[in-house]
Amino acid sequence: MGVSRRQVLRAGWVAGASLGLPWLQLFADPPAARAATRPKSTVPSRFGLFFWASGVIPERWVPEATGAGFAFSPQLAPLERHRDRLSVLSNFRVVVPNVTTHIPGPAGLLTGRPLVAHTGRDWQFAGPTADQQLAAAQVGRTPFGSLEVSVDPKGSGMSHRVAGERIVAEASPFALYERLTGQTLPAGPDAALERSKLLLRRSVLDLVSDDLTRLRSRVGSADRIRLEQHTASIRALELRLAGLGDEGAEPACVPLDLPVVTGDERVRPAMRERCGLFGDLLAVALACDLTRVISVWYSDPGSDLMYDGATMGHHQLTHLETGEQPMVDRVVQTIMGDLAVFLDKLASLPEGDGTVLDNIGLMCTTDCARGRIHNLDDYPILVAGSMGGRLRTGFHHRTSGGTNAAEVTLTMLRAAGLDLAEWGEGEALVARGVPELLR
Repeated sequence: MGVSRRQVLRAGWVAGASLGLPWLQLFADPPAARAATRPKSTVPSRFGLFFWASGVIPERWVPEATGAGFAFSPQLAPLERHRDRLSVLSNFRVVVPNVTTHIPGPAGLLTGRPLVAHTGRDWQFAGPTADQQLAAAQVGRTPFGSLEVSVDPKGSGMSHRVAGERIVAEASPFALYERLTGQTLPAGPDAALERSKLLLRRSVLDLVSDDLTRLRSRVGSADRIRLEQHTASIRALELRLAGLGDEGAEPACVPLDLPVVTGDERVRPAMRERCGLFGDLLAVALACDLTRVISVWYSDPGSDLMYDGATMGHHQLTHLETGEQPMVDRVVQTIMGDLAVFLDKLASLPEGDGTVLDNIGLMCTTDCARGRIHNLDDYPILVAGSMGGRLRTGFHHRTSGGTNAAEVTLTMLRAAGLDLAEWGEGEALVARGVPELLR
């Protein structure tokens, strides 16, 4: 029988600092059991969401050709380096009443149900979101059933455990680090400097060093290499959080508090940097099996974030910019560039025969198709990662006739291990998945 990661580093947990471990051969079931239970990969099934606000410009988003080898569209171009790990799904339609702006699409796609309330910002989902359905099935298997983060520091996310129970996403990389490691970092006026000093002085690796030494003596050469890669990535992450680029540099001690745009009270967050930090943290959390479900809320529905080169917030731009909307186009490309950075982080951490990105199925989507009109047809959906070989990647699949987008969600849930005959209710109910997405 395989050995539990938490058993191996139990002393570290008792001491108040936790360090999960990468997936090692030591933890795998015997070959016969592994073949029977995990036909595609020895790494557990993982699922994630990546969500951004205000749609796309469809004619700049949808690739012209289908199948493998398609040319990336202008708005997808920043993701081209992940071509082999990415699937583009188009001409799907979210089949729920479009009774308000920005919210019905996510409700239909992520819960398979229409909204139950929709008075201005007073809205509720009628059931759990897909990430939380999977988290409920993982209870007791990982320290965290799921992890939700908001790249926008003012965002809150849309994950729902049950109808009306919304989970507020974590907007602080420091707070997420504390949750994952059990360390408490200083707060207050001088928090940035004190956090930097603490992270440089006391690594979570130091607190479990004896356990790591014992573990190295028990594993084979391949596992020792994985352990070294894993601990190096954790230390590099601590240095980034501390504001340090490498061991020999002086601490920058720059707080993560974000700059205010000159002459404007609106904040322009450092979204790419935050996206990268959360990517580092979540990659480690997944590789350590601290969780198997993540949701990354890049920006909330209708977000009016300011982007470089834009004269107004994103939401305003989608409605007020005239013509072909070149600024909206640049904003979407910026968001896809930040998604590419997030994927870089998952792809940079080796795991099993691939990387963390290879072992997750990340469903990437938004709150409408075209931001200007809030329509729900030809809904933008990407899938990154193959979920340990369960999902097909590297192609563009375009349906005919506006297929129910909930079929994509059902396919992802089934691939992640849920035994579902159907999913959703009413008009959005689906029983058929998307076979083209499966290997």
